[in-house]
Amino acid sequence: MLLCLTREQRLAYILGEIFCVTDTIGAELLEISRDNFRQTLARARPDLHQFMHGQCGLINDANPCRCAKKTQAFMKAGYLDPANLLFAKTHVTRVRDVAPKVHEDMDALDVAYASIHRDHPFQTAPDFVASLRKLLNGPSFKSILQGFAILAVCVVTSACARVSDNFSPETIIALEKGALDRWGKGDPQGFFDLMSRDQTYFDPITEKRIDGQVALKKYIAPFTGKISIERVEMVDPKVQRVGDLAVLTFNLNDYGAQVAGGPKTTARWNATEVYQRINDSWKIVHSHWSYIKPEVVPPTDVREADARAIRESEADWVRAWAAKDLELIMSHYADDASVELAGVPIMSGKDAIRAGVQHAIADRNFALSFAPSQIEISRGGDLAYARGAYTVTVTDVATKRPVTVRGKYVIVYRKQVDGHWKAIHDINNRDS
Repeated sequence: MLLCLTREQRLAYILGEIFCVTDTIGAELLEISRDNFRQTLARARPDLHQFMHGQCGLINDANPCRCAKKTQAFMKAGYLDPANLLFAKTHVTRVRDVAPKVHEDMDALDVAYASIHRDHPFQTAPDFVASLRKLLNGPSFKSILQGFAILAVCVVTSACARVSDNFSPETIIALEKGALDRWGKGDPQGFFDLMSRDQTYFDPITEKRIDGQVALKKYIAPFTGKISIERVEMVDPKVQRVGDLAVLTFNLNDYGAQVAGGPKTTARWNATEVYQRINDSWKIVHSHWSYIKPEVVPPTDVREADARAIRESEADWVRAWAAKDLELIMSHYADDASVELAGVPIMSGKDAIRAGVQHAIADRNFALSFAPSQIEISRGGDLAYARGAYTVTVTDVATKRPVTVRGKYVIVYRKQVDGHWKAIHDINNRDS
């Protein structure tokens, strides 16, 4: 019945539930932490209980499985010889006699399940002293020593082979990239599929460490389906592995990152992901995310260069308007730009803006010029605004004659991945 559990669960259950060893001893025997020993034992109990309650007639009379039926079947199949019982000799004790109960307040149901396994026969050890003396004095002792030597070589070889397995750092990096791509589309399940149930997590917003995948899913839920990232860039990933643990560190650039339709920005991160090989699969057991230290104020020469680039771009833009070159005019707008003019609805997106520009330049008297009086670059260096004055000439609808008006404008720019600046908000109003 114990075969319904994993190897780790069986060991923890036999030690902790049947032999009643403490978590300190159990952890030392299995070479794991005390917390892991307790958690493995806690998971083994319900898994075994569920299996036995649905199969074993000793637990539930409604179940068809009976030891007598199984024994008869094993005898007919030749697996069991009634005349030569291997595990039910005459001089035996019970496991319960060797491992006394130390948890008197154990839940009654757990006691009932564990009791079945404690009733298994436990053979009393005979006196091996005479046999041991004969063995040591006999000619075969040297063979036995040779056998142990061979066994030791096998163990060392096996351990070395495990260290020099076919592990590749690219495996870990590929797993992380796949999860990042899904996250950029608003789907966090890619990470949840990679995480262990005991995952721990930090990011710059958390007040304290988040323990366990259930708590992490609750924390991430408000962002599910609301994250949009145009391009994800993993920078200089490095994997450091020791045994069944691998630590992945990298920098991450999220270009065009957007939350719930808000403004787009570029987010830059430091990332540390700790992977553990569990049942031959690599799982994330800890994540730590932090912001890359920002430049509080970009260097003066960089800010000045960006300001010059925007000033030159607006001069080119004015020449495009003078030439009534539709495509060149539109090239200065970002795909998600909006234009707000006095007396007309807001034009959102390039298609709406293109239609408005086409209508304007179709006027034979149309002429537009503008020049910035101030350009400011954001602290992060990815946003900027220009404000200034404009003059526009159009045909008056009533008189059919050209009329010239003046006004003020503010244009908000966003720096693109290629380093160019494009308008995302174009706002102007006429002078009274």
